[in-house]
Amino acid sequence: MDEQASPAIQDRIRSSFDRQGLMAHLDARLSHIGPGRVHITLPSRPEVTQQHGKP
Repeated sequence: MDEQASPAIQDRIRSSFDRQGLMAHLDARLSHIGPGRVHITLPSRPEVTQQHGKP
């Protein structure tokens, strides 16, 4: 997997992410925090599809 960011950077990003109400509402999760890159996963649900039913 990609290189991990330092623990201090990871804590800062997680803290910011956790304060974002929309991310909690969407059940989004941080799955990777690396230098210059953050992966966010979002469960596939009908509520988050586009008008043609595609994620």
